[in-house]
Amino acid sequence: MKKLASLFATSALALGVALVAPAANAADPYPQSVETTCTVTTNTPVQKGNTVRVRVNWFSAGNATPRGDIQVNVIRRKDDKLVRSVERYFSGDALTFKFRDLRPSGYKVRIVATAPATSVFKSYRTSTFFRVTR
Repeated sequence: MKKLASLFATSALALGVALVAPAANAADPYPQSVETTCTVTTNTPVQKGNTVRVRVNWFSAGNATPRGDIQVNVIRRKDDKLVRSVERYFSGDALTFKFRDLRPSGYKVRIVATAPATSVFKSYRTSTFFRVTR
C-alpha cells in the first residue's frame, strides 16, 4: 500500500511539473520577431503660415496590429537642427501630427515606432521630406 501511495505521489508530482513548466515559456516565445512597417504621408509643399500634417500608420503583415510609442522628429535639412519633437502612443489607428509656424525651408521628418520589449513586434524607423515655401 505504501509503495502504491509513493508511486502515485511521484507520478502526480512529475505530471504537475510537466504541465506547469511549458506554460511559463509559452508566454512570449519569440519576442521582437514580427516585422513591421510605417507609412508616412505629408501635405507638401506647404506655404508659410499653413499647418503641416504628418500622418503615420504602423502595421504588420498579419492581422495583428502593433502597439507602442511613435516619435516624430522634424529636422531642418540645411543645418540638421531639431525643430520639433512629438511622441504619442499608437493603438491601431493612424495618427496625424500637426506642425505650425515652420520657416520656409526643407525639412526631414524622422519617424521612430518603438514596440515594448515584451512585444512580438519589431520597432521600425523611417524618414521622409517636405518643404515649406514662401
